[in-house]
Amino acid sequence: MTSHPIGASVIANGFYVDKLMTSAPTIEDVIEIKQQVIEVLNKGGFPLRTIATNDASIIADVTAVDREDIIQVEDVDYVKELGLKWSPFLDNFLFSYTQPLVSSKVSKRIILSNIARFFDPLGLLNPLMVTCKILLQQLWKFRLNWGESVPPSNYTQWESFCTKLPLVENLRVTRLVACDYNSTTHAFVDASTRAYGATIYVVSNSTSALLCAKSYVAPTKEVSLFRLKLSAAVLLAELLEFVYKKIHHNTGNVQCWTESLIMLAWTKGDPSRWTTFVSNRVTKIQLLTHHYYWHHVPSELNPAEILSRGTKADKFIDNSLWFHGPHFLTQDAQHWPPPSSNAINDNNIPEQRRHNIVLLTNPTTDIISEHKCVTNYNKLLRIMCYVRRFADASRGIRTNQNSITASEINHHFSPFVASSKVPNSLMNYPCFKRTASFIGS
Repeated sequence: MTSHPIGASVIANGFYVDKLMTSAPTIEDVIEIKQQVIEVLNKGGFPLRTIATNDASIIADVTAVDREDIIQVEDVDYVKELGLKWSPFLDNFLFSYTQPLVSSKVSKRIILSNIARFFDPLGLLNPLMVTCKILLQQLWKFRLNWGESVPPSNYTQWESFCTKLPLVENLRVTRLVACDYNSTTHAFVDASTRAYGATIYVVSNSTSALLCAKSYVAPTKEVSLFRLKLSAAVLLAELLEFVYKKIHHNTGNVQCWTESLIMLAWTKGDPSRWTTFVSNRVTKIQLLTHHYYWHHVPSELNPAEILSRGTKADKFIDNSLWFHGPHFLTQDAQHWPPPSSNAINDNNIPEQRRHNIVLLTNPTTDIISEHKCVTNYNKLLRIMCYVRRFADASRGIRTNQNSITASEINHHFSPFVASSKVPNSLMNYPCFKRTASFIGS
């Protein structure tokens, strides 16, 4: 709407089902958004209710009926938004987990219902969720029914993981991630034989924060680790494209990191050099990240490694590498990890396309070589005269029907007859060597 451009844009992009979530740099901007959104929705008969904000002055004119109810548990106040817990006063995202009743029987249904308790659209808990997904994938391989008890080894694994899940209640994730034209984006990618994924961090004002993450379990069909790392790079490229379409952020300063030198060599090479699987994915990566920069990072500084292998809650809650990235993100570029000294020879890069070289020849008929049985040069000339007569007769040319004469031979084969020596191509045959004197006669 031309009369309310800001409100119309927020409504078009900020709604999910019946919930609107948005933000702005200043209080004045948020108040302007609130007023325009309310006016636009009121014109359509959709009054805006259950409003919550992290600054009370923004909703000072909103009645208590139209405000979101604040839930208070112990010393934490929060509201529920889209399955997430958000503390307006702390401006943090919170997570909770209610441990189920102890049961001697654990099935796929029970494990899946416990995993579904978490709603994590940003992927902040992905290292935990990856562990659950890997366990579920193992259970699918056993082809168990939904209510059938899992094998003892998987039961022990689930119990060990599940007993530590309540620790996520101690997790506080800052909502604000400052994305402006002065910030730098760092994206990390990694893969293992069990899962692969990508993480994105935003660095602004010497602080680094996790923006979002995404992961998938590796396919059950055996795939090489290099191909999985390449699939993770495709996931990273798609995630970056999705994020920057949503936040309308400057994409000029984006750094991508991987520990795979093979994957770097693939993405920097011409896609036509590689096999079909690699070529298709390299083409997509180059299309989506052609204005980004790719670097090599050691595995111990790669937060995506936590994502590709999974972890337990006790090792996850205070993991600074996951929530803030490696320490060099807040430093100048000269302090970033240097390029790897393990250069890869082009001939050693796997998945190179095989080039089939075909040599074509244009065979020609050598009449002389086809008549090796003729041991007399004079006889060969007479034979060729008969051949010449036959060719002329085939074209309707009237020919002499008498015997071959010396004048006829001289007429048709004068270059050879008049020569003082036999051509080199003919001297390979013994008959020409023995009749060389005849040629000069």
